[in-house]
Amino acid sequence: MTPSDKRPPERPGGEFPGVVTLVTTSYPVPGHPSSGSFVASLAEALRARTPTQVIAPAGLGEGKAPDGLTLVRYAPRHWQRLAHGPGGLPAALDHPWAWLLLPGFLLTLFVASLRAARRARVLIGNWSLAALAAGLAGRIAGRPVICVLRGSDVNRALSSRPARWMLVRAAGLATRLVTVSPELAQALNTVPGLENADCEVIGNGVASEFFQLPPPEKEGNPLRLLMLGNLTAGKRPGDLLLAVSRLQGPHRVVVDFVGDGPARAPLQRQAASLGVEARFPGRQAHAEIPRRMAACHVLVSASEAEGRSNAVLEGLAAGRVCVASDASGVSDLARQLPQLYEFRTGDVDALTGCLQRLLDHWPAEAQGAEQQRETVRRLIPDWDHCAGRYLDLLRSLPDAH
Repeated sequence: MTPSDKRPPERPGGEFPGVVTLVTTSYPVPGHPSSGSFVASLAEALRARTPTQVIAPAGLGEGKAPDGLTLVRYAPRHWQRLAHGPGGLPAALDHPWAWLLLPGFLLTLFVASLRAARRARVLIGNWSLAALAAGLAGRIAGRPVICVLRGSDVNRALSSRPARWMLVRAAGLATRLVTVSPELAQALNTVPGLENADCEVIGNGVASEFFQLPPPEKEGNPLRLLMLGNLTAGKRPGDLLLAVSRLQGPHRVVVDFVGDGPARAPLQRQAASLGVEARFPGRQAHAEIPRRMAACHVLVSASEAEGRSNAVLEGLAAGRVCVASDASGVSDLARQLPQLYEFRTGDVDALTGCLQRLLDHWPAEAQGAEQQRETVRRLIPDWDHCAGRYLDLLRSLPDAH
């Protein structure tokens, strides 16, 4: 076993004496295998230590939910488009018709949460709307509630009055608040009504298989860039195409966009017009992501708003050089990891400069990314460690014993 494969020496948590109910608006459900994959990873890690039930909205697909998952139907099946498309619920709410479905969506999540609260010891709501439903159920049933906030919650609350109302109400009903990065915790305190909110920071974990991936090819020609996630305007995938088109030198560069969304067709046209070699394999089940990661040299995140980029965490764990915008929620890691390059969001020149440096110094950059994996292993937990942090928090709650 190599040093980078070792687990952190400490293993927080332990067994929890009761049922945990996790309420979420995004989760792998029939017809949508890539939706909310990191929430599923947390649920599986919790389930290994304590009985865990998940409540999630149904989608467009048919099929029976697996054990441990309760699907909530909030409309006729062909109308159930709020939760599992590219960008999830926040993207769906950009369409006026989606707001007509929102009351039924919230009501059915609340009813399912209230039923589950009868046997649950504690409820965990992921994202503000699910946390609002769980919080109302917890208040009625006398159960503690953890409200887990992510980047879309806080970013939308700063620009949307309905989103702010929802976030403030969910936080007010919660026993404790959790965010996934220090930057997000600071941003939460800029939301009107939450200036003094006290948050616990528990970052997302990474599957252990990413730490076990072999290092990338040292040759780096062609240099393979990977961008993971929804192809939406907020992820700024077009910035990567522009940056690649400006690179100098004989190296061939190939970009893989693994994801889907409304920006896909415009991106394909942009890549063709710029002469950039880009591939679009579409959305992938999370089980396929390690294979995609193994085939790349560099992981890029250009997003304009992230709580903490799961793709960047996985890229670092895999020993890849990562290039991330300063809105990707990894600034604290960038200060400690030389092969995590950070650039100002929307600054295509700065992104181009980062990529040009990688081209000019590629063998050394690849070696540096592999050498920093032990440091990465200390900074980024696996999902078992992450679940342990949650269980430590749950045991500290009043009425959770």
